[in-house]
Amino acid sequence: MDIHFFFESTFNTSSLRYAFWISFFILMLISFVKYYMAKHPDPNDWTHYLLEFPVDVIALLLTVMITAVNVSTLHVEILIFIVTLLICVICCFFRRLSIKALSKDKFYYGMWLYPAIEILLSCSWVYLLVKSL
Repeated sequence: MDIHFFFESTFNTSSLRYAFWISFFILMLISFVKYYMAKHPDPNDWTHYLLEFPVDVIALLLTVMITAVNVSTLHVEILIFIVTLLICVICCFFRRLSIKALSKDKFYYGMWLYPAIEILLSCSWVYLLVKSL
């Protein structure tokens, strides 16, 4: 993909890529306010923020996909929507495992494995879909 095309389509206010990135930054701002404005954050708050953010981004991607429905390719879009929803559920499952693993007092392989799977899965799926917008 040409980098010039990427930036041109990203800053085109009528494109879906523009809608995704604007929504993404609003989500970041809202998440930051939700976690850090009411109290002084501790390391657990940062961890929960990092674990919840990929799931939030996939939920954001679902809303952008609903906005982009094209009747001529509806069967493909429904399939992508279902796969995205399943990935969101899987990421929620790994987020829950991550939080449980991080709450244990002793070292546990899940402390690093579960968050890595969640973040890798969500980021790669978001990258693939945003690239195709």
